[in-house]
Amino acid sequence: MLLHEAAHGLADRRGIQDTSRGGRYHHRRYQQLAIELGLEVACMDPMGWSQTTVPDATAARYGGVLAELEARLVLWRHQEARATGTTSRNLLACACGCPSRIRVAPATLQAAPILCAACRMPFTPTVE
Repeated sequence: MLLHEAAHGLADRRGIQDTSRGGRYHHRRYQQLAIELGLEVACMDPMGWSQTTVPDATAARYGGVLAELEARLVLWRHQEARATGTTSRNLLACACGCPSRIRVAPATLQAAPILCAACRMPFTPTVE
């Protein structure tokens, strides 16, 4: 959810530590920032204040922006570029905004973004 991640971005910009346990447990400070952006936040064990929902008023407020982002943000998938007709069992080489690199199963990358802990940018497939 983009607004959930936006609350983390707001924390980073303001220099607020909003999580612990490697970013897994969400502090009450995260809850306050998420509420500031219009989310409803509930405590969820064992991850703290991480369960967020979007009220109708917030959805209406951000609707135009989210529609524009959805239309413009398209993940280029390395596997789709290779139309060989065979299924590869290789992991995708991915990079983020800093020099970090990982290899990941395509299905894992497709399920949800993987963010670099150093630069907070998503890992995306690289051309080999």
